Amino acid sequence: MQIAVDRYQITAERLADTMARLAFTDMRQLVDVVTSTGKDGRSRQEIRMKDFNQIDADAHQAIVEVKRLATGEITVKLADKRQATMDLARLKGWVAEKPVDARQLVMLKIER
Repeated sequence: MQIAVDRYQITAERLADTMARLAFTDMRQLVDVVTSTGKDGRSRQEIRMKDFNQIDADAHQAIVEVKRLATGEITVKLADKRQATMDLARLKGWVAEKPVDARQLVMLKIER
């Protein structure tokens, strides 16, 4: 494991930075919402994917999946913001893991 840590220069700061990018990427960094007026005079909103060359590097890291459906529609899935936020909070020590019931520990020891 130490070889991987050294090769990829894994540090707590890099992990926190990566988790923050996943947690705080906003869909508006990936799409534009354009309002237009139809022939009937009613306004409608259209969602347009930004050109991938115009999306910043932080938003690119949060993209988990891009699919083109049979209909021609493109779907983009972002990382789970809640999970990334909780992971970041745990890394920073702001959220403690659930304490284990002492009786469960005793039971586990007895079963062994």
